[in-house]
Formats: sequence, structure tokens, C-alpha cells
Amino acid sequence: MQLLEGEKEVVQALYYGQIVTNMRHHCCQVLSAGASTAHSFANWSMGFRVTSAAELQVLLASTPAGAGAPAAPPQLYPGLLKLLLDFVT
Repeated sequence: MQLLEGEKEVVQALYYGQIVTNMRHHCCQVLSAGASTAHSFANWSMGFRVTSAAELQVLLASTPAGAGAPAAPPQLYPGLLKLLLDFVT
């Protein structure tokens, strides 16, 4: 699962022009789209690890400022946390 942030035209060009057309990606779906007043993950970079539902809950919990993560949990659209939890063991 990926969350893309940025200018609408740039994000759409990246998603439809590179991600969807890349053979490494299967069954791509847009789960949510819309404008935001600020980046939810401005200081994060892309990474991957296998995780559990409990670890995901900890990851999404509030983190102290300066720890390399947002100072508050990212704002999740209704139902998105459930979708995220469905992807982990």
C-alpha cells in the first residue's frame, strides 16, 4: 500500500503513468483521494517491512516531536485504518 502526496497533477501523472503501468504492481486501486492542507508524512521516506496489526497501531500512535515522525498521528479517512489493518497479519 502506498500513500502519495503532492500537487494533484504530479500525483496523478506518477500514479497513472508509472505505478499502474509498472508490472511489479498488481490490482492497483485508489482507496481515497482529495485535497489536504498539509502533508501527513512530510518527513517520511518510502520503506518496507512486514508488520503486525499491533505494530501498525503503535506506528499510527502519536510520536514525540523531533523523533523523525509526525508530532501527531496522521489523519485517516473513515474506514482507512480498517483497510490498513486488513493488509497486516
